[in-house]
Amino acid sequence: MTRPLHKGLLEPCQQRPVDGHTGLWFDKYCNTWNNGFKQIDKSKWIQTVASRQDRVGNREQIDERVRRTLALVACLGGKYFVFKNTSRFVTGLGRSHPTENGFAWHPTLGAPYLPGSSIKGMVRAWAREEMEGVCFLDAFPLVPVQLEADIMTPHYANWTTEEPPGDWRSPTPIPFLTVAPGTAFFFGALPQAGKIKFHLDNLDEWLGAALLDAGAGAKTSVGYGRFVRDEELEKSLDPKPPTAVESEGGQGPFTPVQREIRQILNDHPNKLEPATTKIFVAIQNGRWTGADRFEAAEWLKRRMIVDKKWKERVKSKNPDRDKDFKRTKQVQVWLEQGGNE
Repeated sequence: MTRPLHKGLLEPCQQRPVDGHTGLWFDKYCNTWNNGFKQIDKSKWIQTVASRQDRVGNREQIDERVRRTLALVACLGGKYFVFKNTSRFVTGLGRSHPTENGFAWHPTLGAPYLPGSSIKGMVRAWAREEMEGVCFLDAFPLVPVQLEADIMTPHYANWTTEEPPGDWRSPTPIPFLTVAPGTAFFFGALPQAGKIKFHLDNLDEWLGAALLDAGAGAKTSVGYGRFVRDEELEKSLDPKPPTAVESEGGQGPFTPVQREIRQILNDHPNKLEPATTKIFVAIQNGRWTGADRFEAAEWLKRRMIVDKKWKERVKSKNPDRDKDFKRTKQVQVWLEQGGNE
């Protein structure tokens, strides 16, 4: 069957675009239709999505989502949490797809996510109480996501009464996508107007227990989808609500320094250079002074923690050769100086 695409698009679709929306590639641009999806084709095609070299999700777009969601939670008196998966996490496995196993992609971020309705159902099942007083937001990753391919192997597929299941049947490997362990996800919840606030006060305990013991997503009965809370990373986030001036100006909940940081990241000619390097160099070159430099250094510390580049100590005999360690020490100096030169 010929794919319903303009012939000029066929060549670019032969491999997943690194900067594109991975969910669209996975759901719409499957380029192996003509091969009847033999088993080797499924596995190879899954590997084009779960590349070890390319994470999914745009860093700047994810940061924007984090800032806006933090502002929303702060304005409405909600709570937010950061949890990391300790095992592989699967979401949307039951969605229809030619590989027989689907995947849930955030519609704008192009990264794996967990719908708020799923989180509410999970916590309600765990707490065994009505959760009508709480509105759960979609859980989304704080950083671009590393995907990994996995395999399930049903031994007794397609059996009938004439050919019952038995040990003589050959297993049928089926590949599917997972989120690699150690990925930080943002979970948020808001109180509904006129509802009991008791549920929101107990939410951290319920959510943490449900994610650790019951798990989220698919295949939780065999250990997938377990999460633990990352309070250090959680504290590094800054839930500042927007001021009246910023809201009226249409520029969102950002200070002048934050807007400068965004401009540097957007206008920098080298798109592959890490954001931490761009801002570190800007501070080092005197882009900000006094209190503004302190604010920029605070932003840089939070970003280095998220990117796992914040190193206060190293085991190496030559710590000065560790770039992240040296930068951490310099940022600490800027923070200790505060608004003083």
